[in-house]
Amino acid sequence: MTSQSRTRVFSALLLSLLATALHVASTAPVEPEDESGFNYIPGSERGPENWGYLKEEWSACSEGQEQSPIDLAREDVDVIWGAGNLRRNYNPTKAYVMNRGHDIRLRWDERRAGSIKLDGRDYFLQQCHWHHPSEHAIDGRRYPLELHMVHSAAEAPHNIVVVGLLYEIGKRNAFINQVLGGIWPEMMTLGEEIEVGRIDPRDIIKDGQSYYRYKGSLTTPPCTEGVVWIVNQKISSVSEDQIRLLRRLVGDGARYNARPIQPLNDRKIRFFYEPDRERSIESMTPLHINAVAS
Repeated sequence: MTSQSRTRVFSALLLSLLATALHVASTAPVEPEDESGFNYIPGSERGPENWGYLKEEWSACSEGQEQSPIDLAREDVDVIWGAGNLRRNYNPTKAYVMNRGHDIRLRWDERRAGSIKLDGRDYFLQQCHWHHPSEHAIDGRRYPLELHMVHSAAEAPHNIVVVGLLYEIGKRNAFINQVLGGIWPEMMTLGEEIEVGRIDPRDIIKDGQSYYRYKGSLTTPPCTEGVVWIVNQKISSVSEDQIRLLRRLVGDGARYNARPIQPLNDRKIRFFYEPDRERSIESMTPLHINAVAS
């Protein structure tokens, strides 16, 4: 083989390796699949206050300055009238449920479940999961349950937008019942995906266009920062037995799988208020009235 031929072969090999590396990076999950090695038990060796010291790559959990969750408190909220630069475009598609030990995850086929458009950029829905009690608080109050819808940009999968939905105790939640109603015994097995048919993400948030927005992080290790949070203002309903089921399915160290509230550190929270036709300023909660007045 001539020197020129060897050079061409070597160049082709380099290009192949580079293409493989780029493919792996582009298809890597926005959250690590293996999140073992930590728990939610306060004061334990692997509890939330020690996450940042368990692995070097988890250091943001203790050293980060824009961590989540936070308290969406009235004195830190700027009200903006209108829905802002947020548009939802979801589609029903095949989905799979997995017990990850620390939570229950629902995953859709890649990019087929649709996306949200934020500030002119599309972020595709990847998965959703639940935390009990809620991780975010509103004016100091934490709710019984919170759902996170994780989205990522196709061209930059580590650019993440998470949509949060809070629940209060009331009637059974139709979406949770649809996802877990017929398969919960099988969900006792960790790490196995179970197909649950076509699931429509539009069934998660039925109505309500008002939301809080701020810049934060993932709420589990590695606590990566740069995440845009959209927390829906409309509170959904869930029954006590549905929350008990979610707690029963996860491990002992995640029965209460909510990370403690993190410091705001001078971050500002924006509340995008899109009033319903029949609503007026007088019907807003005290939190929003005070925010408008500030």
